[in-house]
Amino acid sequence: MFLKLLRFYPNTNLLESTKNIWDVVFHRRALSVPPMSLDVFRKTPESIGLAILRLTVAIILITAGIAKLVIPELIMAFEGQLKAAGLFFTDHLALVVPIVELILGYFLIIGKFTRISAGVSILLMSIAVY
Repeated sequence: MFLKLLRFYPNTNLLESTKNIWDVVFHRRALSVPPMSLDVFRKTPESIGLAILRLTVAIILITAGIAKLVIPELIMAFEGQLKAAGLFFTDHLALVVPIVELILGYFLIIGKFTRISAGVSILLMSIAVY
């Protein structure tokens, strides 16, 4: 850990002025060094896997939204599913939900509002599974 701190703070002579690791961690000069860039954390294998998962869900949402808007049989089948679930305003929801799916897919692809988009997508998919 000590060598990792020295790698992030190369311009300080902390080795000469400290006796233990806590002096290095809480040293005054270490706080004046600008923070490291967050680009290091964006290129981890986990973030690449999450990006692939996010793009996959976005493509599924966009294709499902387009299909529900374009194919009349799917619109009627989707409206029947909404009626079977006991939801109100099924004729309005049959038009609103595909548009919301398109918007959510778009947000997931561009990477904006991803947490909100994921939460609304989970809500939509849980209703669809029910």
